[in-house]
Amino acid sequence: MTFIYPQFSDFELPGVRLAGPGLGNLLLIYFRAWLAAREHGYDFIWPTWPSIKPGAILRREKDKRFYGDLFRNRSGYTDGLKKQLLIHRRGAIRVNERDYDFSQVGDGQVILYSYFHMDFQDLVPHADEIREEIVRNLSRKSARGLEGDMSRCVNIHVRLGDFGKNQNALNAGKDNMRIGIGWYAATVRKLKAILGDGIVFNIFSDGSDEELKELLAIDGTRRVFYGNSLADILALSRAPLMIASGSSFSLWARFLGQCSSISYPNQIKDRVLKPGASGFEIECAEDGELPEAVKETVRALYAL
Repeated sequence: MTFIYPQFSDFELPGVRLAGPGLGNLLLIYFRAWLAAREHGYDFIWPTWPSIKPGAILRREKDKRFYGDLFRNRSGYTDGLKKQLLIHRRGAIRVNERDYDFSQVGDGQVILYSYFHMDFQDLVPHADEIREEIVRNLSRKSARGLEGDMSRCVNIHVRLGDFGKNQNALNAGKDNMRIGIGWYAATVRKLKAILGDGIVFNIFSDGSDEELKELLAIDGTRRVFYGNSLADILALSRAPLMIASGSSFSLWARFLGQCSSISYPNQIKDRVLKPGASGFEIECAEDGELPEAVKETVRALYAL
């Protein structure tokens, strides 16, 4: 039997990791390894989700991003002592590239897989299966993200936290950049002009109320938090329309929900709707107008 392990960090102790990427990038590692296991008949080793992230603690974020409460191994993947013996086996193969030739892997070997480039084109054909895998292994806390009716909501993701604040870099499409709150507020106002009253705008963010005050001052907006990062991704994914950040967190919500989305110019990062989908994925500047076709689709999404 050949084994594949989604390796989230180079610094790992039994049961916990030190640092490593955020949840969006961890999910990319997980599902590329998971798809490789399915394709090649490998035994899948359950990853080490818990982590220690001092930054989230120092910034006093609501979600400290320890990640230990996201999932439960309900699929029976290799775990425990056997996992530890396998992932520390001498001669384990380290893979950090997209087009690795798995045919060169011999029986009985262990693959430590860590490729996480932020694009979804290899995952889009498997969107339904990936969502099923996530839901099957949710913790009780994460499952809160599936509760409630989002059909009359627009969901907004505002990523601040450890993102940079360089406007020129943002406009050039650089990753991990803050989008100004004014853009979010302007986009909400454009949608309110189309949708009228009766639509709730849910704000998911790691920012403070003070940082979000311009957005929170708009009638119909409210902050929400579902208990952890994964619950928030699932909840974000469930509205017909999302105002997105440029983070992988937003990408995962768009991908899992197959929802329509509006992004800041050069921050859409990737298109994640399946071929033939009826929704839209557009970029719109703060002073830009939504196309008429998009306005019509927005009205249709909310049955107006």
